[in-house]
Amino acid sequence: MAVHGAEIRNITYETDRLQFIGREHSVSPIAMTDSKSLGGSQGSVLDPIVAIQYQIVLEPEGSVIIDIVTGIGETRVAALNLIEKYQDKQIANRVF
Repeated sequence: MAVHGAEIRNITYETDRLQFIGREHSVSPIAMTDSKSLGGSQGSVLDPIVAIQYQIVLEPEGSVIIDIVTGIGETRVAALNLIEKYQDKQIANRVF
């Protein structure tokens, strides 16, 4: 995820569905109503998800461009190289 035109203050993630949704929640996950950061759990979980939370500061009357790209690499290094590549706004614009 790349954000162009606004300040990013906090990036968190969660991979455990129970931590994201919370007990007794279904339609409205607790992570959507609670202002806390996501827990940051990783590794094997019984019910996996991918949730990424960015805190973006948008000025009044401002606008922002957010590029979300998903991909996979054969190695961690290859995946990190793809992440770095698509942070470049010109390359992302060309792809989209």
